[in-house]
Amino acid sequence: MTVIFSPRTGNKMLDTYAELLSSAENLATITLPFNLDERFDSVLEKDSNAIRYVLLNSGKKQSIAAKKFNPDKDVIVAPGSKFDGIWGQWLNEIHSGLNSSNVLYIHTKYLIKDPLGLVPFIVTGSANFSTNSTSSNDENMVFIPCSNKKNETRVQDIYLSEFFRLFDHWYFRYLHSIDASSKSEQSKEDFLKEHLKIG
Repeated sequence: MTVIFSPRTGNKMLDTYAELLSSAENLATITLPFNLDERFDSVLEKDSNAIRYVLLNSGKKQSIAAKKFNPDKDVIVAPGSKFDGIWGQWLNEIHSGLNSSNVLYIHTKYLIKDPLGLVPFIVTGSANFSTNSTSSNDENMVFIPCSNKKNETRVQDIYLSEFFRLFDHWYFRYLHSIDASSKSEQSKEDFLKEHLKIG
């Protein structure tokens, strides 16, 4: 493993992270709690053979990013979202307030490159993938080259499982938040009747 400490002069490490994301052959995932840096924006705009999953926090910029990239065949973006005014008869979803008002949904930072491929690689640590975090803040990142050999995939397995646990949780809510159908139309979309064709 290699440890990278911040603050650093310049933003060379951000270029390195963007190159890693860009070099994925099959699958890449990244968590971006604060912003989508222009380097990653440029990478995601390019066509790729790899599917790139991006997990963001909530906010106008994050919603714009989701709207921009989700029509792309190789990028799927999930900004943080919660159910408002639905299922309240059981339990209203609330924010814990753990990470203050500007980090409501995610605060983890990691990039996973080809976790199921020949050369899996993980970048993780306290640093955000941002210019402030790289050149101004006291932060760290760890570069973890992983193995694809049998019984040696534990590290990327754990990170990938956690990523999709979070991604599926927020993506489902995001899709609901942009559902423009009326309440009566939504009520007809009963899961058992419409999707499983039962009763």
